[in-house]
Amino acid sequence: MNIAIISILRLLLLGAFGLLLCLCVSIQTACAINNKKTVLHSFEFDARWDSPDIEILDYRYGEARHPGVRPADHQIRNGEVPQASGAGGYLQRGDDLYVKWSIKSTGEVHEDTVDLKSKLPDDITGHRIRFIVQGSQLYVYLVLPKRKDGCPDNNSSAALQCISEAVARNGGVAVGCPPRKEQLCRIMEPCPSADLRIVSKYCAKEIVRIYPGQPEPLKIEFK
Repeated sequence: MNIAIISILRLLLLGAFGLLLCLCVSIQTACAINNKKTVLHSFEFDARWDSPDIEILDYRYGEARHPGVRPADHQIRNGEVPQASGAGGYLQRGDDLYVKWSIKSTGEVHEDTVDLKSKLPDDITGHRIRFIVQGSQLYVYLVLPKRKDGCPDNNSSAALQCISEAVARNGGVAVGCPPRKEQLCRIMEPCPSADLRIVSKYCAKEIVRIYPGQPEPLKIEFK
């Protein structure tokens, strides 16, 4: 066989092998992305309610492009990032959380990335991840699907009956909530701490602050 023909065939075989190798790598990468575990949980923030002196410039929960876990590219380019957002259902479990923000009163810009892999429990089914910004500090909380009154955390008739009875036994206030509403932070008004802010919204639930520092259950006592 002609040497030139053999050389051409060899080049074709090498090219086909390279193409096949690239295709295999692409398939493996796509499978790795698609096999990211989805878990029934939610992610949210509301800078309008939590941080009246803060403007969120960008955010990203994990790698998913599910609506609500990151702004659209054009929103970032045009400075139209939503100041409140959320997503719930079967979402990809995020390995990290990135937030970029500015302080309206000073114009300072800050950003932070939180490694969630070491901070979230193995099972986050039914959990709610919420971040709050105060000044130059980012806070991240995990609201557990566990009520302080021990009642089921759902809207079943049995759960609603249990909650009603618990409220009655607790003087007309949900267990874990303050006896006076003025003890809670008000919407769009300054709040002494991010901890009190999150408790003001979810006082009847068990809450864990997962950032900054190590995960720590919140224990705010109201008198």
